[in-house]
Amino acid sequence: MIIAEMFEPFIRLHPAGEGWVVNRLSDNMTNLAVPLIPLFVRLKGEQLGARMLLEKGYSTLRYEPGHIARRVLTEAPHLRHDAGLSDEDFDGELRLDWRGHELHFFILTYEGRYIEETVAMSATKSRAVLEDFWKELRAFQSLHDYETIHMWNAGRVPRGTLGWGDLVIPDGMKTDLRCMVESFVDARSKYQELGLPWRRGLLLGGPPGCGKSTAIKVIAAQVRASVFVLPITSKTDDYTLTRFMDAASDAAPSVCVIEDLDRVVEGGKSEISMSHLLNLLDGIGTGQKQGVLLISTANHVDRLDPALSPRRPGRYDRYFHFETPSLEDRTTLLRMRGKGRFGEAAILSVAEKTKGYSHALVQELVVCALLKALNAGREVTDQDLIDSTQVMREQYKAQAKSNGDLPNLDKVGFHAGDS
Repeated sequence: MIIAEMFEPFIRLHPAGEGWVVNRLSDNMTNLAVPLIPLFVRLKGEQLGARMLLEKGYSTLRYEPGHIARRVLTEAPHLRHDAGLSDEDFDGELRLDWRGHELHFFILTYEGRYIEETVAMSATKSRAVLEDFWKELRAFQSLHDYETIHMWNAGRVPRGTLGWGDLVIPDGMKTDLRCMVESFVDARSKYQELGLPWRRGLLLGGPPGCGKSTAIKVIAAQVRASVFVLPITSKTDDYTLTRFMDAASDAAPSVCVIEDLDRVVEGGKSEISMSHLLNLLDGIGTGQKQGVLLISTANHVDRLDPALSPRRPGRYDRYFHFETPSLEDRTTLLRMRGKGRFGEAAILSVAEKTKGYSHALVQELVVCALLKALNAGREVTDQDLIDSTQVMREQYKAQAKSNGDLPNLDKVGFHAGDS
């Protein structure tokens, strides 16, 4: 009823008696392809014979019974950036000329009391024309996917340029993780020859700030596959999880990342039911749901349901534990983050004094030293690095553990710094 009311004006403008065919688009096309149409036409229009006839973007589109409140932002495409709109996550009306035929789209995000959902419809007089358009758009989407990460319900972010050398963890663990990722994407035929479902599940666990998010960023930057990331929040429910998994499966081969898996078992941290999660994980390796490398992160692996344990292969096949860095790794981190600004003696001294510091804390030492010098209007010195260690130790002294190690900063997540 609500969807029908919201789309009624669009449907009325395209009567069947005049040859128009109106269709509601699939969730996959709505969330992945349709938001790229403005960018697609802008970059490829002249080459492919496409021209934008109308682009009317909405900054607000909220349903109220009997009324759709929306604010028209701009009808001028070149003004969208000035108005704060990106090339993606477009809500509004699109009309384009595709090789001499008109194609119309209407995209909106329905923001109700309990749910937020993006819905899209298309209108055309020729099914063949629409299929031709989808073919070219999917090809553009595939190339675009290799340059960006789809943050579910949050648009896309660039993949960045991190390499495996930027991930400071034990060499054996890094080699194993890299092998698992790189051997998956192009291995469909090998899995078939072995009679195995083309899927793998990796669980990255350990305290906050110890490299899990950096590992995900490195994988995203290096893998030649679509990458999807879903951070578990208090608003994440079964429906959201299903749509997320379906989109990743449809884009196979893909890397599907679920952040903070332990929130599922913590009361009030999400609205995902354990039974639904387990059913989805079991479904990834069967039928249509193949070609997905599932990677989940958890700060508290001990709180996970036993059904999610790597000891039960099929859901999570391998477990990688990210610990606070060793003396050798702390030394490496200080050298990398310092980028030649600090002497070796100062680096070794600070590395020895920072047992128990997380990767994020070691990085913060360097940041503190740089900011101190910047505020003083001078070049950074070794003493700045040494002083930052003492300042941070005093700052977190009240939170120190019984063994004298400092607690890990809760600086985690895909949008956090290189932790």
